[in-house]
Amino acid sequence: MARVVLALILLALAGCDSPSVALLQQMDAQRLAADMRVQLHRSTEAVQRAIMADTDEASNGFAREAREAADTLEADRGAINALLADIGSPQEKQLAQDFGTAFSRLRDLDRTLLPLAALNTNVKAQRLSFGPARDAADALRDHLERAAQSAPPRSAVRAQLLATRVQLSVREMQALQAPHIAEADDAAMTRMEQQMAKSEAAARAALAELPPLLGSEGASELASAREQLDRFAQTQRELITLSRTNSEVRSLAAALGEKRELTAACDAALIAIRDELAKHGSRATR
Repeated sequence: MARVVLALILLALAGCDSPSVALLQQMDAQRLAADMRVQLHRSTEAVQRAIMADTDEASNGFAREAREAADTLEADRGAINALLADIGSPQEKQLAQDFGTAFSRLRDLDRTLLPLAALNTNVKAQRLSFGPARDAADALRDHLERAAQSAPPRSAVRAQLLATRVQLSVREMQALQAPHIAEADDAAMTRMEQQMAKSEAAARAALAELPPLLGSEGASELASAREQLDRFAQTQRELITLSRTNSEVRSLAAALGEKRELTAACDAALIAIRDELAKHGSRATR
């Protein structure tokens, strides 16, 4: 509404003295520069929230807000460029061009960040680790304990040792899941996956030694334990796939690095434009 009123005033003054028209144009340009800073920081904050959100719905909502703010900022940029074409000094036009260059790079970066953030792969991997994977590991423990209790006295110690070895190997895999999810380096993730594979092999080897040591009533418990180990391994493979996508780690790293630099460059250019525009009024009063 304010833009419409200002446009009507400009039309009314079109036949009046040009200084009055120029002053109103300068005021409109100052207002646009101020609004551009608001939209810049609104968009940046929304991108950060999209990255940190723990649900797809929240990420998508913040992503929409970020795009809307950026679109508004783009519209303001077109408007202020048109005004500066009439009243802008060479320095103001150069500052507007500098802003446009930095803002274009910032938008390109956001187009990469926001789809990654919306995937929420790290959050989904964490849910697998603390949900299905842990449930399978706990169920495996319970079945193994009951299976080992069925062993006759002569093999009880050996059966208990093997059951414990299976559990420890599974717990070793669990312990590596959180570091894998948080890791951004591919080589480090590969090393953890190799260790997970060794632990899984150790668990299966120990499990394979148990059948001849158990009583007949332990066979069903051992079969259930094997099913839970398979379930755990399958869940871990899904977790690794999600963790390898690594969306939040990579998007957050970019947001804290290049995005911060580009946002600062955009903000500095807008502040400089505002300050230069403010000099128009002081020159007019001399």
